This record gives sequence, C-alpha cells and structure tokens, in this order.
Amino acid sequence: MGQHSAAYALGLLLALTGAAGAQEPEKMPLGWFLEEFESAGLTDIYLYWLDPAAGGPLLQVSCQEKWPDVVVSAYMDAPANAPKSVELVDGDTRQGLDFVSSGTVDGRYSAGGVTRFTPEVMDILSGQFSVAVDGVEQGRYSTKGAADMFERLFEACPVNGDGT
Repeated sequence: MGQHSAAYALGLLLALTGAAGAQEPEKMPLGWFLEEFESAGLTDIYLYWLDPAAGGPLLQVSCQEKWPDVVVSAYMDAPANAPKSVELVDGDTRQGLDFVSSGTVDGRYSAGGVTRFTPEVMDILSGQFSVAVDGVEQGRYSTKGAADMFERLFEACPVNGDGT
C-alpha cells in the first residue's frame, strides 16, 4: 500500500477532526452519515456510524476516489495499552488491517487500519459486521438502510484503482 497509504493515513488523522466529529451531540443523527470532500481534484469519502450518546462517531470507513485503499477507524474508551491491531469481522471471517494509528483526536480515542477494497472486504462490509481492536469487539454494525452509502464507497474506490 506504500506511500499513498501513508499520505492517506495522515489525511485520516486530519479528517477525524472534521464535520462529523465536530457536530454537537444533540444535533447529531443516529446511524450512518456520508460526507464527501473535494480538494485539488481528489474526492475523499467518509462514512461514519454516529451515536449522539457517545458524543460522535463510533466507526469511520473512508477512501479516496479512484484508489482502492480503505481506512477503518474505531472510536472507543482509551485502552490501558496502545492498540496494535484492527480487524473487520463477519462471523468466522476476519480481515486484518495494516495498523496505521491510534490516539486521541478531537477529544476521542481511535484506532485505525488500512487495507484494500477487495471482494472479501466488500463482502464483510455489505451486511452485518464488527470491528475488533486487539481482538476485542468495539461495535457491531449493519448496512441495513445504508446500502446506497456503502455502494458509493465501493464504486468510488475500486479494487483495481490506479489513481488515474
């Protein structure tokens, strides 16, 4: 995943302080929320699971249009030790992510990883799934009612993306 992933991870950290994380909890919707930002001809797409009771997102799935890399970040209570792994889980199917970051951003603790939008990853993200940090489930999610938002991610960030 190389240099593009490193740049994307940096963009992820900057984006975590963005609009979805900055919304006032009493005005925040519960559920999936899609945002797109265009800059210098590139479109960054962020899909959040928002929970007003938690004060912000619990999960973020993001990609940059035309690139197959996908970043997944889970928000949680700060752990005793810095996390070392993030996985997408669907039953017995587990997809490990290349760990990219953890820490407090905009007052919330998050841990994130990057992988590619392979058919296996898309399959996990097309139904009910969970995110595990260091093997501990951080939340269970469903695409029910948000299939169009996930489809936008899958179409924008294809498996064979080449950045052109």
